[in-house]
Amino acid sequence: MHTYTERQIAILSEIIQFSYTDILSRKGWDEILRLLTTVISCDASAAIFFDADTGLPSWYVGSGMDETFFDQYKTKFHLLDPILTKGLAEGRYVWRPEDMMPRVEWMNTEMYKQLSGVYGVKNFVTIIVKYDTRAAIIVRLVRHNASSPFTDREVEILSVIQPHIAAAFERANRKDKEDFLVQTIIPSLDGTANPFFIFDHDGDLVRMNDVANEMYEATDDKQAMRDDLCRAASTLIWSEAQSGPGVDQLDAIFHVDTKKFRLSSFPIQPPGPRPWYILYASDMGFHLRERYETAMGAFGLSAREREICEMLIYGLSNRQIAEKTQLTELTVKDHVKSIREKLGVSSRNRILQTLLMTES
Repeated sequence: MHTYTERQIAILSEIIQFSYTDILSRKGWDEILRLLTTVISCDASAAIFFDADTGLPSWYVGSGMDETFFDQYKTKFHLLDPILTKGLAEGRYVWRPEDMMPRVEWMNTEMYKQLSGVYGVKNFVTIIVKYDTRAAIIVRLVRHNASSPFTDREVEILSVIQPHIAAAFERANRKDKEDFLVQTIIPSLDGTANPFFIFDHDGDLVRMNDVANEMYEATDDKQAMRDDLCRAASTLIWSEAQSGPGVDQLDAIFHVDTKKFRLSSFPIQPPGPRPWYILYASDMGFHLRERYETAMGAFGLSAREREICEMLIYGLSNRQIAEKTQLTELTVKDHVKSIREKLGVSSRNRILQTLLMTES
């Protein structure tokens, strides 16, 4: 482990601070890359963001590289990036091409011959932040001189800041999800007399409504209630993951003092690639379904579009919908496009939000 100068520590601290305060904006990344390149010299730098729904590159920030490089990477070469694929598969977060395969082998890849080599990318180093097993952000520093590879020391510096960038990204996404809950889900359940609990995909309790909080505060053994609730939630979420969203609704039992409650799960699709779950101490899913079914009628969706829209709400992919409806994926894609146009949304994740926010 190398030691760091006071200047390097100050710059790395600034990078970490910007990451936690402005990780999702172009302005924030302009500053992060500027600071990063004062510590590690390079000829070009870029941060490439991937869409959570499609897994495709969506936008980038950078300097020193022709914009057509990103355009070509977005339209074709991200699918032909063997080092990215290998890095994701191996769970590596900072690497150079030579860390993943022999340099001669890398220079014989289609990616190098048709893109990187054409734009003079002789050496680069990558930081990656992931959505589950997929790329969320790729940060790349590039050198055009073949005799100037990135050193182990420089890889070490990047390895110091990568966990902070990943944590900042996770925190920013969690805030987006919590904003989604506060603005959409919770208001849609205002007035209900039943308790509900919201869990993330990993089984962590995110939020309770007022009735659930009152139940929690009134129990004689809060830790026992929480443990039993999380156990039941994990069972439901695991079962949902095994059977797929929107299949048969499952339930579980949890205990509060001497009382038993039957929980049922209802998946919700906040921003990001993975669903969260509402757990009900009664079938509160009926309230949500009744609300969004009314809204679907108000938007003039056809019977087939309503059927497909409900599957989208449950998080099914076009392929899964095609299998359930015995339609082609192309036909399903056309229906999804029509649904988005009628609701006036650009993303599948906004469908449920728009339906729940519609006054019936």
